[in-house]
Amino acid sequence: MKRLSRDSDDRILAWLAARRAGGRLVDIARSWGVSPGAVGRATDQVRDADLAESGKPAGAVRAGYW
Repeated sequence: MKRLSRDSDDRILAWLAARRAGGRLVDIARSWGVSPGAVGRATDQVRDADLAESGKPAGAVRAGYW
């Protein structure tokens, strides 16, 4: 993933929290004024990087997501 600004990091963290809480991509996106695809791509990239880099079993990592 490319390096993002602190504001971008905070936005993605908020999206991750919303998805983890059961929020739908369309609803999260609407509240931030972005496309559902943008939310999905960004949050999926974080999850995928976590899976690849954490060193933990995949099931344990996935349990922390949606």
